[in-house]
Amino acid sequence: VYHLARFGRLLVVGRQPFQIEETYFALQHREASWWGQSAFRKLYRRWRSEPLENPQLLAQPGEWADPLSWLSADWLPATRTAGFGARDYAWLAARSWPDSGLIHWRILGTPQHGLNPQPLPARCWSLVPPQAQAARAVQWAEPTDLFNWVAGQALAGQLQAESPEGLFGIFPIADTTAFQRTRARLDSTYGVLARADYQTYEMAQFAAPDLANPLFPGRRFNPWVMEVDRCWVLADSREVLERILDFYLVGGGMASDTTFLRARQQLPDARGSLSWFRLPAAWSETWLGGSGPMAALGQSRTVGAGLIQTDGVALAALPLRTELSIAWTREAGVALTTKGLWPVVDPLTREAQGLLWQVGPDWQYWSSEGTLRWSRVADGRPLAPPLRVTTEAGESAMLITTDSSWLALAETTGEALDFLPVLTYQPATSPTVIDFFRNGQWVVFLPTRAGRILALDQTGRPWPLWEPVSDTVPLRFPLLHYQLPQRDLIVGFNEQAHWQVWSRTGEERFQLPGPTNTLIGPVGGQQLDDSGAPDRCRLVAADQTGRAQVVSFGGESFPLPLGFAPADEFLLVDCWGDSRTDYLVRRGAEVQLFGYGDDGFRERWTVLFEQPVRQLTALPGRRLGLWMPERQQVHVLEGDGRRAPGFPLAGSRYLWTIPLGDGQTGLVTLVGEDVYVYRLP
Repeated sequence: VYHLARFGRLLVVGRQPFQIEETYFALQHREASWWGQSAFRKLYRRWRSEPLENPQLLAQPGEWADPLSWLSADWLPATRTAGFGARDYAWLAARSWPDSGLIHWRILGTPQHGLNPQPLPARCWSLVPPQAQAARAVQWAEPTDLFNWVAGQALAGQLQAESPEGLFGIFPIADTTAFQRTRARLDSTYGVLARADYQTYEMAQFAAPDLANPLFPGRRFNPWVMEVDRCWVLADSREVLERILDFYLVGGGMASDTTFLRARQQLPDARGSLSWFRLPAAWSETWLGGSGPMAALGQSRTVGAGLIQTDGVALAALPLRTELSIAWTREAGVALTTKGLWPVVDPLTREAQGLLWQVGPDWQYWSSEGTLRWSRVADGRPLAPPLRVTTEAGESAMLITTDSSWLALAETTGEALDFLPVLTYQPATSPTVIDFFRNGQWVVFLPTRAGRILALDQTGRPWPLWEPVSDTVPLRFPLLHYQLPQRDLIVGFNEQAHWQVWSRTGEERFQLPGPTNTLIGPVGGQQLDDSGAPDRCRLVAADQTGRAQVVSFGGESFPLPLGFAPADEFLLVDCWGDSRTDYLVRRGAEVQLFGYGDDGFRERWTVLFEQPVRQLTALPGRRLGLWMPERQQVHVLEGDGRRAPGFPLAGSRYLWTIPLGDGQTGLVTLVGEDVYVYRLP
């Protein structure tokens, strides 16, 4: 390959572009000469032995104007005394493949001091958010005493659109003993300006403006720090640390970013430091004939005495996407304790419309998008998720069941409504709302501690078709509804362990015996098909022996063993196989699912967790949620027993789902005393 150029009436021919430039310098009587630099001659010899095939660009970083200004290479692995920023110490070749959307490039450099780039642990890249503007490896020729636990490597970065600058640094902890000595020394020498908790992590701000100097020479700020996954993370603001945690906890760091992984696959499989940065959109148009933001990844390694080689790839940056993210969070407030968190549910669609949060002495109602609708003094503690209904006047009402009464509040303002004037009874369970005729004319059933079951229509008056049930044994669970051909049946499980079945008019049809041992979960119903045949309609309750007792409307009763040992928790779910309901049971850290298939009823899968879990929860998409108390984590399983990607996450005992405004689902939990809503994929 020969390169040609015209100078006046002369034709200049050379094997390399720099030879053409050298000739131009000589013809113009200019003194600048690449070949006159000893560093360049050294680099050129190295380049001849390992060239980049047919480079389209051969240049000395720093010699070109925009859009090539990034070739100053400030992002390359650097020390406080040596780097690639000086133009005498590096040169570059690059080639693009527009069809594949890739630019490959190589830089050879001669730092002022010996340097041995080392690979950073993968956990460091897991802490870098995908929005990082840059993240470069930083090396120490001789680690300072303060950072002797880092093993001479760290990561310095900057986030996009952060305030004040979005600077962050990540130090992998190689020596935990030395690191603890450093932390104690910082506490005693500099002092702590502020402390804060975010998720389950402690953050602190030190009065040490020079602490970040090894990462950001000349930058002075009092850094915020935290320890995560055997890394010490430093930032110029608390908000940056929170942003890093937000992505790390949902598995959305750079280590799982699609663009980063694609770039990593293009680099040679050699040990060395990685540096990441974003390029202006002009680069895409110049090199690839396209438009949009670009990203680049470089891998630096020592290739000889005083020589470092960086191989890199630049490519179009794909839209940021993570399997999980945080939709919104809200803090409980100083000195306030969360006493409860419930979704406000539409009883007919079973979808949540918002969240009722009891914080200190108040109830707060939050929309599913995280907007506070209203706050009022609490009237007791809700026993179950409130129900959202529409009254005959078209007003949205919230029905709340507390330990002493039922309340009806206006959803928009939180003001009490006179919708329930007759409710002077103490509740036994939460209400059940039924739309018998599927015309939007619902009826609410209210079981009381006095043994009465009331039915009210949309006006708040007694429903005329229902003869109030009285003098019955109080119920233990909300009523169940079976809509069968030609009839409706309403079922309750009472405190004497009997199933009671009523018609739509309140006439008792029959009673069936239930299990007498201690129950380990809510009771439920199961229809094996749409025939309405008595033997195809079943009632299910499980007890601590690890067995489910099944009773059909035809009077048939039989046990279903759910394993071979006593159990702690039970839930009827629909997450596996056909439409027949599945049986989920928990024993300490073990979770098993039993279900029907062509081969009958049997165990379908078992998952053993590292620690005991609790609170089996059915989630949308045939998923299951659980809470691990000892680690304060929430886990999610797919319907086939696989662990959902991105989990576990920080969370506590409350585990609900709400629809988000963009059509996705939010997983609601508490982290400490604060509400967190995770966006599920």
